[in-house]
Amino acid sequence: MQKLRLLSSNALKIIACASMLLDHIGLMLFPSLIIFRILGRIAFPIFAFMIAQGTRYTKNKLKYLMCVLIFACICQVGLSAFSSSDYLCVLVTFSISIVVIYALDLFKRLLFSQNATTPQKIVSALVALFAIAVAFFLNYASRVEYGFFGIMLPVLVSLPYMPEGAPEKIKRLDTHLCSLILCAIGMCLMLLDSPMGKTQLFSFLALPLLLLYSGKRGKWRLKYFFYIFYPTHIALIALVAILVR
Repeated sequence: MQKLRLLSSNALKIIACASMLLDHIGLMLFPSLIIFRILGRIAFPIFAFMIAQGTRYTKNKLKYLMCVLIFACICQVGLSAFSSSDYLCVLVTFSISIVVIYALDLFKRLLFSQNATTPQKIVSALVALFAIAVAFFLNYASRVEYGFFGIMLPVLVSLPYMPEGAPEKIKRLDTHLCSLILCAIGMCLMLLDSPMGKTQLFSFLALPLLLLYSGKRGKWRLKYFFYIFYPTHIALIALVAILVR
């Protein structure tokens, strides 16, 4: 099975970028052609999976969060200028996801730490629950793109990630397959709250691609390219839409 895992995170993100580009072209230029929206469904699950991976392997957790959050603010300002939509952009969705993942990571570290006291463990559990509750209410107060279950998709993917002090029996759950299964469950939950209806079913086409994920970054450092691509492609498509109209 390991031999079949041929796609690096860079390759998966490039596929997701192409999918997202087609999705937004369909949304803004060809709204009557559903094929563009169908091809665009695989982008979000791939990016959500990669966000979870980013929280796990980043060397600076605060820097990672701030980077996503800063680009989220930039994108939101741009979307507000070009669109009448009251949805917060997908990078806002992922920023909230990262905060929840960090809260759960803190709980897991203290839960399995021999040095942590019972009160510390209880407080960390309450912090994690509070983060999830805030994500839930923030979504319904401000209409986050992909909704609450979209926020929770990277969180579900990250659940099997275990700290060093975890028991070996629990660490056995820390596998690529477990993360994929939880990803599939999260995608099923997203169907319950998706405005895309049956079209959202095509998002499951992302799972075979994620199954091929090698766990490696790839040869090139393309981190900032992916952040820049999101606002740039939306601005260009919106400009074309304005010129056409």
